[in-house]
Amino acid sequence: MIGAKIYFYAIDNRNPSSIIQNVRVFPRMMLMSKCFLSIVAFVCVSSILAADRVTMISGSDIEGQVVRDTPGDPLVAINTGGKLTLLNRSDISAITLDDDGRADYAKRLNAIKKINAAAAHFELYTWALSQRFFDYAERELAATLASDPRHAEARKIALNPPPFPAAVSPKTEVVAGVQELAVIRPRDAVADAGPVIGIRPSADRVRAEFDDKIMIYCKALMSASSADESARKTAATALALDRVKATETVFAQLDPARNADEQTRLAALAGIDVLKPATPEVSKRLAQVAIADRFIPVRKQAVALIKSRNDEGAMNAMVNAFIGAFGDNGQVRDPIMQAAAGEALKGLDDKRVLTSIQYRATTEIRTAVTDLNALTTRQIDSYTVNSGAQATVIVPLSFPIQFPELNITSVKTTVCAPCAALSSLTGQNFGNDLDQWAKWIRMQK
Repeated sequence: MIGAKIYFYAIDNRNPSSIIQNVRVFPRMMLMSKCFLSIVAFVCVSSILAADRVTMISGSDIEGQVVRDTPGDPLVAINTGGKLTLLNRSDISAITLDDDGRADYAKRLNAIKKINAAAAHFELYTWALSQRFFDYAERELAATLASDPRHAEARKIALNPPPFPAAVSPKTEVVAGVQELAVIRPRDAVADAGPVIGIRPSADRVRAEFDDKIMIYCKALMSASSADESARKTAATALALDRVKATETVFAQLDPARNADEQTRLAALAGIDVLKPATPEVSKRLAQVAIADRFIPVRKQAVALIKSRNDEGAMNAMVNAFIGAFGDNGQVRDPIMQAAAGEALKGLDDKRVLTSIQYRATTEIRTAVTDLNALTTRQIDSYTVNSGAQATVIVPLSFPIQFPELNITSVKTTVCAPCAALSSLTGQNFGNDLDQWAKWIRMQK
């Protein structure tokens, strides 16, 4: 019975429109020899464990899905299941791609274009994972949740990712395969269709490929393992070769409208740390990310990056946002901004934040509304000097000049909002007493 199930799963795995819908279990399958069982299991296991393979000069093999292999690029990226591994091309002896599996994925992806349902994407996720196409699996899991954010199984996997199947040695391959396939059930075939990602114009495609390459480099910078130091150095060198365009790419990934995932946004911050762009736009974007990014780790990393860059532009932008959460009377008018910006400013742990808010409090009065009155004509007296051959003559001049008269109808005090911000940030309560605030701030380290 087990042999029959394994056999039909292997057929379904390679051909979604095959006889899987007409599965019949024959009792005499129980009488199959151990030899035949082994052959069937091996065929199925080879299908399940199909993957790209990178063979290193050292003789070791790394299996997964190669997601970046561009001639001339010093790095090769392979998704080994939950981890993007970057390898120096100089350390690689051969790269073997599972072209049949890729063609099969394209066919299956094409089959669900018109369906675009969560169940179809989750079905394809399961298949891609079984084929060790980890990058495709991640795409389909994301597509599942995009189609149905309440999909129970997809949400469970997204919150608690399962351990990815590791590469097994030839001696244990058949046994492990039989144990794994024994619990797999036949699944419904999907209809035909086309690729979800449409054909893009050539220029857009080239730019997209460039952006993908840059983000792969940035993700290589995130590894904390000492074993990946070589890849980090190579990635940093590659980013420096095209600093301007690389900066544009990582800057765009931090745009809230881009809706990039957490790892991509963290990688973009790592890219900014290496590229070190110094523009007002980057400072404002970092401040925005530190305050309002939807991912807590991204917000914390942005704060740490602002601190390490000593980015005063970003600090000032954060201070402005924080003070803006308070009204002219000192009352909180935006509690969400107060909490988010306050937390980010505390993370900076920088005395300059306090002095900056204090400075804003000292600019106590400024005009708020001015009106133009009638133009007033004023006389300006001057003179000119004509020097001739015999004598110098001073000629008086008179100019009627019209000046607009400004009528100041109101003034606006700004001391309340900054002092309220200081109280919220420090826990101290000196009200609007600027002398007390100045004395207390001077005592801080």
